Amino acid sequence: SDDVDQHTDQVVHIVGGAGVVPSYSIVKDELKNGKHPRVRHTVITQHKNLADSVLRDQLEALARAYPDRLQLVPLLSDEDAAGSLRGQVSVELLRKHVRDPGAARVFASGASVTRHEQRLAREQGLEPAPRFLESVTAMLDELGVPREHLKREAFG
Repeated sequence: SDDVDQHTDQVVHIVGGAGVVPSYSIVKDELKNGKHPRVRHTVITQHKNLADSVLRDQLEALARAYPDRLQLVPLLSDEDAAGSLRGQVSVELLRKHVRDPGAARVFASGASVTRHEQRLAREQGLEPAPRFLESVTAMLDELGVPREHLKREAFG
């Protein structure tokens, strides 16, 4: 929102797969147009491998151009690669990168349980297995990020 810098100095983007697309647009606009200059963006990306890493080159170029305003935390689940961490988003990782969970604004985007999957699970008397968005939301709850500071987008 337009007054984000009055509430926090950090916006954290936690994105899986193609979910990086909306965050990239936001970050690029904020940095290139000098919006909210005291706000730093932390972009945590989760991909299977380098080949899957949508917009990686573009994000790295932004991080080089705006080192004081953009921190990238690229995670790869299925491959070791220079400049990336091996693994998946975890509470420990979020604790390390979300400086003030009570104040930070968080944008989470990625795969989520579909209505169809919810219905199938309910018919079997089960809870659907959480996907990226549900897992990240639970971790942010554990970290103490208020729900009203979290914007979620099912993507990919």
